[in-house]
Amino acid sequence: LGTPAEQVVVVFDTGSSDFWVSSSSARSSTTQHCWQPEQDIDIKYSVGEVKGILCSDVLSLGNLNLQDQSFVRASGTDGLGQVFFDGVLGLAFPGLSHMGPGKTVLDRFSSSGIDVFTFLLKSDTSQSKLLLGLPDLPEAQLTYVPVAVKEWWTFTGGLAVGTELLLDGSLFALDTGTSFMTLPANAAAAEFQGLCQLMQPENEVKCPCDAQMVANITYIVFGGKRFPLFPEDIFTPVSDNHEESCVLEVQHSGNNMPIILGDTFLRTVAAVFDIKA
Repeated sequence: LGTPAEQVVVVFDTGSSDFWVSSSSARSSTTQHCWQPEQDIDIKYSVGEVKGILCSDVLSLGNLNLQDQSFVRASGTDGLGQVFFDGVLGLAFPGLSHMGPGKTVLDRFSSSGIDVFTFLLKSDTSQSKLLLGLPDLPEAQLTYVPVAVKEWWTFTGGLAVGTELLLDGSLFALDTGTSFMTLPANAAAAEFQGLCQLMQPENEVKCPCDAQMVANITYIVFGGKRFPLFPEDIFTPVSDNHEESCVLEVQHSGNNMPIILGDTFLRTVAAVFDIKA
């Protein structure tokens, strides 16, 4: 970011639209311009918020250089917990943006001829990739579904556990900025009833690790195909007071919210985002 360029570490987030960088990381450069508004831009997430002023500078992603890319230079964050990054680069649709029309990175992708991008996420994050284009896979292996609501990257599908279809015609959102997947409380209870315990106030589900031996395969169903999540994809071992237990990579959500498919699901697929489809 900037001239001369300085590397900043960001979360690439398909669940939000704004690009922000902490003021300590977005140091002044010869190409940076900022505007002092009457009040700070306030970006609110489901957990936490960011405040700052609107700036623009040169953004480089691989071989792509975006001149005058807008971003929020954040003067403060609240409720984000301990962070290990300099900012968030949102890749959801512009309707969620606080920066104004035509200013998101997704807008600039479109105007720069980037119509498709792909996430290849791995458990070893050093092996994860963001590709500006299609993955090196046969076209026949890709399953396309239309975007249902052009704010998040959403589609309509179902969720099955074993042979039982728990949800159908539900709204799902692909969100690289969320670690786990979320389920409405009624579906989560039906899926893991008797195996696990919801811990409050952390909203974590803890289970004995040997419960995965009897847990069913979870399927995300869309485009006429079933995409499996095996128990080993969902159960994560943790040490708790010197006792071995597992955290279930599923969190409860409101019954009226989209089902969020975070990194738990995205690690099992090549996720292709087609901007103009």
